[in-house]
Amino acid sequence: MRGCQPVVTVATVSGHGHDPGPEPSAGAQAFELETSLGYLVGMVSRRMTRELNQQLQPFGVTAAQFVVLAVLWEQDGLAQNLIADDNRYQRVYLTPAGRRLRETLPALAAGVNEAAAADLSADDLAVLRSLLGRVRTALGVARIAPGASGPEPVREGW
Repeated sequence: MRGCQPVVTVATVSGHGHDPGPEPSAGAQAFELETSLGYLVGMVSRRMTRELNQQLQPFGVTAAQFVVLAVLWEQDGLAQNLIADDNRYQRVYLTPAGRRLRETLPALAAGVNEAAAADLSADDLAVLRSLLGRVRTALGVARIAPGASGPEPVREGW
């Protein structure tokens, strides 16, 4: 394994020109950031998370905390290591305030999802969900399935 080495440097450039840098070597594999699945999914995720954070701010909850609340609304009292990437085995329970938020917050998250999918047909949205589910499975990302007897850890966003 390599040690940590800087992979970029920042320099102040005078003028308005842009130096594209050296041409890629002949053996370098082509990679276009704008068409990268990881880049596109990451950009969408960050934008949706930013919007959800703005919606949740008046309630003192972040998008990451919303994920924990949503999981606990489905199954309260889960072990901490099943909710987050954590080695501790402590049970996590909703407080009365956390239970009351269930009346308001899911609609906010649903609104963010609806806004993100506004230009998609129902068929397009079904295909997108199916494809993302397949990508998720290929990457081995675990989740808690509603009604599952042995929940797996939740380690990603809302």
